Amino acid sequence: MTPRQGRSLLTDGDEAAFSGRLLALARRTALEEGAGALSTVRLAREAGVPKLTVEKRFRTRADLMAALQADILGEAAEAMVDALGGMSPRRPQALETLCRLWVAHWLDHPALFRVAFPEGAAPPRTGPRDPLAPLAPYFEEGLGGEGGRARADLLLCALHGIVQAQLGPRPGDWTEPGELVALVVAAARA
Repeated sequence: MTPRQGRSLLTDGDEAAFSGRLLALARRTALEEGAGALSTVRLAREAGVPKLTVEKRFRTRADLMAALQADILGEAAEAMVDALGGMSPRRPQALETLCRLWVAHWLDHPALFRVAFPEGAAPPRTGPRDPLAPLAPYFEEGLGGEGGRARADLLLCALHGIVQAQLGPRPGDWTEPGELVALVVAAARA
């Protein structure tokens, strides 16, 4: 039986697994050679499939990078929620604990940070469709009230900067990350 033009023979489960395999290949390449080494052509060659097969899932290199970033951020958010061990977002220390976990996670995984945020990439967001959505309740509870969204953006930008500074060429020149986290959380709550 031949499929109608433009339709995949893969079932939904197979499709998700195949896309997952493509992202795993993309991640490996980016970790080994840097995000600049990724392209849909290269990914197709490494997967042993036609370029069109990859482009059906990731139309452009930008789409591929966005999917890879979402995959890495989703995995990071899941790890942070697990590390919170069921701590309620309503607890006064929950937001700062999450922020400390954020910085520690990326300092423990610098190569993933560099893949998820290649030079010039924007800091992450916690919107409902973003991969960091599981973390949103901690920001909402910790920064609720007027201007909460803007303060969450400020906090994420600051946390992103803390990690970038520590991973930069002179990490020892900065104030200790935990102290910086405490300061930016206090500033975002003000």
